[in-house]
Amino acid sequence: MFIVNRQFSFSKVVAVPEAKALEAIRPEFLITASPLVVKYEAKDPSQPDLYTISERLPVLGIFETVHTFTSLVTQKEDGVESQTNAQAYTTMNARWRAVKKDEDQTEVREDVSVSGLFFLMPYIVYTARKAHQRVFWVTGTCLMLMALSIFIQLLVPGFVMVTFWLLWPRKSSDPYGLFHLSLNRLPNDDPRELPKTEWLNMGFWKDVTTFPDACQALAKKLIQAAQIKHGARVLDVGHGTGESLIFLLSNPSVNLISSLTGITSLTTHHNRSLERLSQIKVPKDTEINLYEGDAVYRSGAVRHPLDPNSHATFDAILALDCAYHFKTRDLFLRQSFEHLAPGGRIALADICLDAAKLEGWKRLLMFSVFAVMPEANGIAVPRYIEQLEKIGFVDVIVEDISEDVFPGFVAFLKGRGFGWRVFGWMMEWLYASGAKFVIASGQKSIKVVAVPEAKALEVIRPEFLITASPLVVKYEVKDPSQPDLYTISERLPVLGIFETVNTFTSLVTQKEDGVESQTNAQAYTTMNARWRAVKKDEDQTEVREDVSVSGIFFLMPYIVYTARKAHQRVFEKLIQAVEEKA
Repeated sequence: MFIVNRQFSFSKVVAVPEAKALEAIRPEFLITASPLVVKYEAKDPSQPDLYTISERLPVLGIFETVHTFTSLVTQKEDGVESQTNAQAYTTMNARWRAVKKDEDQTEVREDVSVSGLFFLMPYIVYTARKAHQRVFWVTGTCLMLMALSIFIQLLVPGFVMVTFWLLWPRKSSDPYGLFHLSLNRLPNDDPRELPKTEWLNMGFWKDVTTFPDACQALAKKLIQAAQIKHGARVLDVGHGTGESLIFLLSNPSVNLISSLTGITSLTTHHNRSLERLSQIKVPKDTEINLYEGDAVYRSGAVRHPLDPNSHATFDAILALDCAYHFKTRDLFLRQSFEHLAPGGRIALADICLDAAKLEGWKRLLMFSVFAVMPEANGIAVPRYIEQLEKIGFVDVIVEDISEDVFPGFVAFLKGRGFGWRVFGWMMEWLYASGAKFVIASGQKSIKVVAVPEAKALEVIRPEFLITASPLVVKYEVKDPSQPDLYTISERLPVLGIFETVNTFTSLVTQKEDGVESQTNAQAYTTMNARWRAVKKDEDQTEVREDVSVSGIFFLMPYIVYTARKAHQRVFEKLIQAVEEKA
């Protein structure tokens, strides 16, 4: 009485022989073509056709929930059948068929039958019809592409990219899901089991033949560019389902690190990474922190590793095949620079594409229709180098490795079945449009001077550092009982129009290896700075300054800009004075 049934169908005749059509009508293709599916797996090896599927379901157009169910998806001679049992007494049977019309034409049909509680049926049918219509459209499009593949490759390769981008349903902010798992399977792997690795990058295909080996080679090349040292604090951004994290923690070619922080924007990737890290032996002295959220810090983000109010610093920041997606790369690089320790390096496996040189239609497709990357990230290699150096990075290296990335990745994809072949065409078109795959790296500078440590410490004194600031107009010690507590007056530019004078107290203390200062200014602003002389050998000393600033979030851009400019000038004067000791 309370259970009702509804049916709907889709049908299309395509100019493809029946046998070719059946190549596309496969269980995993149909599952992944759904815009709702976020995860699927065959858990029971004895029942390879029984899938556990997780779908995201919109609720009242306000939020989404994830719903997990089982579905028996079986390959038949003429197509695929599925039987699904979901929650709330909902069942769904679907059948996809290829029906031969003549030697060169095939009718592709999908028939769906849904049963459920009568008061839920309008929502169930609406959601199911919309999802299945998308699956059917994707299937039909792929079959038409099959018929037109030669024409597409020769005349309109950009159209292939459109099709693939529509083929893989995703949120605009989340370009990847779990589809990469199938790429990690080796020929002799059990298809019913999860692959041994879960890499998600384009790979470095020099002297390797498998996807996991190529991905590992690219990760290793990136880590080498970062020059990770023993005891380093590492930030891995865009780590996917955790393969790069596992590599950093367990591969013998990587020095033992003291802390590893990860950022990923996808909940599925974050949860999967947590699960996988819990299953490996992590070095006992290595601290692990995983953060779910955007790579770029946004106002309001809690505990973000690149929060300007955070005191956390890293010796290496890695972005493996992901930074071109960031909104924007330049903002990410600037935030990363603020959180690198002096001498630390950033390394990115990245794509350069000069937007200015793209024809109008290609530009529209690349940055608007497909949203391969924000247009602001579409820059050539020379502009990339200039961007890094302008931010303050030194020892900037951008290595073009395109020839060992694109051709190998494309060849691999084209051997993986029709859906991946379309992706291969897309990558081929991207490469032909001028894309360069690069390893970019740069260092936050340190200064080593040819002066013995004792001589350097003669210069690193409180009064020298205070008077070296271009902002200081007056300073004094008001309380003789506290000789390290200074009252300082600084002039502060306001909007570049006028200046105001700000008076505050600062505890500036001489230490054995240099000077430390603790400053409390107006508007809840605090600043801690440390100047040190670190002995390198008998005749060389590293002079370094580390600054940490805290303040009200909407004032931080101004505070950081002003403080950086002033402290940079202090550091320049300090180095000049130390070098004069030589």
